[in-house]
Amino acid sequence: MLINKKHILFFLFFVLSINAIKAQLIEKGKYELTGVRFVGNVAIPTQVLQTTVTAKESPGWFSQTLQKYTSFGEEAVYFDPALIIPDQEALRDFYFSYGYFKAKINSKYEIDTINGTASIYYLIDEGSPAILKSLKISGLDELPYEFMENVQSIAAIDTTLPFSGKLIDEKKNTILTFCRDHGYMLVNTTGAPEVVIDTIKNRVDVSINFTLGNRYKVSDIKVEKAGDGKDLVEDELVKEVAAIKTDSYYSFFDIQKAQVRLYRTNLFNSAIITGIEIGRASCRERV
Repeated sequence: MLINKKHILFFLFFVLSINAIKAQLIEKGKYELTGVRFVGNVAIPTQVLQTTVTAKESPGWFSQTLQKYTSFGEEAVYFDPALIIPDQEALRDFYFSYGYFKAKINSKYEIDTINGTASIYYLIDEGSPAILKSLKISGLDELPYEFMENVQSIAAIDTTLPFSGKLIDEKKNTILTFCRDHGYMLVNTTGAPEVVIDTIKNRVDVSINFTLGNRYKVSDIKVEKAGDGKDLVEDELVKEVAAIKTDSYYSFFDIQKAQVRLYRTNLFNSAIITGIEIGRASCRERV
């Protein structure tokens, strides 16, 4: 038994060594990568998949010539076998984020030793996408009725469309922004959305839990100035330009508009407005 184990270990070592030497020789060969192909993709366009992988096709001869003699153009790109497996994983993760949980990604490459070129082929079996059947929102029960109606409208989904992680993030961020624009300065989520995948029915149920916090009003506006010209600009002028009113509800949207107005005066290199919790929100402007 000991002899057999040694033979098996030697055989495995020998095979791994051969593969490592082969990959090393390919890398040293400097084959120009003239093709990155996607085979089998239907739902996701090739142009989108091209942005997902690291491997890029080498530019044409004209672009390479320009690069040699000018600041324009691009250098030749050479085949690197070490990129193939990470690119497969990147493609698999990309498909997973769009509900293609059963997508299979394989690859192969072809070397043209005569012309010194190489091509990579990513072989894709997309499978069927899982459908987003429900999106549940919790933790916002203390919102006023009219605000809750808006949140429910934002959270509404089309239950005939595939699951999309991007769509879930967009809805989560839109709800957070809505709440922050209406006084709920500290609203947040209690973690990542909970995604439950039913592989038999090929459907997905998503839950997002929020912590609403208190609703804040602006109690005071304080101005902090720095720089050589800080004494040339009056605090009242800064407050007037920002146009944030005391006793109004905190609004992230209003703060963004105020910062834009301050920048447009061309009086400041930087202008930052932040809300500080002191029972009620106090806006601090740093210019």
